[in-house]
Amino acid sequence: MTAVGYIVGEVQTDEFKFVTNREIAPPRLEYIVVQVNSPAGTIDVLAQVTALSVASRLLDTSLSYTEVESILTRLRSSPPIVQGTAKVLGYLDESGSVRFPRHAATPGSQVTLAPDDLLRRFFSLNIQSGIEIGTLINRPTVPVLLDPNGLRRHLAVIAQTGAGKSYTVGVILEKLLQLGGTVVVFD
Repeated sequence: MTAVGYIVGEVQTDEFKFVTNREIAPPRLEYIVVQVNSPAGTIDVLAQVTALSVASRLLDTSLSYTEVESILTRLRSSPPIVQGTAKVLGYLDESGSVRFPRHAATPGSQVTLAPDDLLRRFFSLNIQSGIEIGTLINRPTVPVLLDPNGLRRHLAVIAQTGAGKSYTVGVILEKLLQLGGTVVVFD
């Protein structure tokens, strides 16, 4: 797994911050993994990058234009601090079920990119004849599968105008019909 940073600051079970640099910083919405120690052992916890920020300790917002110009002239640069925020999504237990961790990661823990195989297992858990409705935004090789068994009674697709509701519903209906499903649509 490719290292992309280290956890810093206060860590919660549902969110953490990490430092990285411009060369290896994962983009927003990318999936990352951290190891969390629990009484049962070490678990790989999946998280998603929700925000990235760039700051400078030298170039504070209280400085004037002239002061900033003077600092940059003398130092030639101000190394940026790249910090990410990640939302914890959970981990796969021994049975393959998605669980939420009861313990937080430790500051200083390494942050790595999530492998495609883990993402496939995490997002397509126990789906036999899944309906492929697309791929993950940052991982075009990881399909997103919809479990047709979860569509036994009702389904609503809600989004703003132009977001692709009609297209998405069309893809789902075509796949359901191919699987021998019965469909009634109210539009």
